[in-house]
Amino acid sequence: DGFGGMHLAHMALTLGLLPSLQAAGTIENPSRVVMTSSEASITVALGFLGDEPFPPSFLQGNGEGDLRGEHTRGDGNGMTSHAAYGRAKLCNNLFAFELNR
Repeated sequence: DGFGGMHLAHMALTLGLLPSLQAAGTIENPSRVVMTSSEASITVALGFLGDEPFPPSFLQGNGEGDLRGEHTRGDGNGMTSHAAYGRAKLCNNLFAFELNR
């Protein structure tokens, strides 16, 4: 649920399959990864919802920060549901761009 289910699980699956995808692809016919996102990522990135996409609490603490969404779980405490969803989709976009490099 939350950030883990909307982003981290997809990223972990992709990274786990990456060696097989790289081995199966060729220059002429490369393997592909399709990422889905939402316009919510744009609204969060541009700050239209008033929340920071990655507040300081996201990266603080015991090294894990708020990756499990305990502080910004989208129930209205700390971050709205739409902002939490948008943050996860923004991370999907950033991951896809990085994977494509």
